Amino acid sequence: MNRRTARALQILGVAGLFGVAATGVVIARDHRCRAEMTPTQVREGLRDRHERARNDRVDDRVDDRVDDGPH
Repeated sequence: MNRRTARALQILGVAGLFGVAATGVVIARDHRCRAEMTPTQVREGLRDRHERARNDRVDDRVDDRVDDGPH
C-alpha cells in the first residue's frame, strides 16, 4: 500500500468516526427531548402526526381527482 492510499484510508476512517459521533449526538438529543415529555404529551404528539399524515393522503387523493379540463 502506498502512502497516498494509506493517507486516504486514514482520512476516511477519521471522517467515519466523526459521522458516528455526530449520529450519537443526534440520538442523545432526541432521547433527551423525549425523556422530558410526559406519556400524555407523547401520545398527543403521535396522534397529531397521524392526523397530519391522514390529511396529507386525503389531500393527495383529491389532487389526483381534480379535472384540469379538456386536454
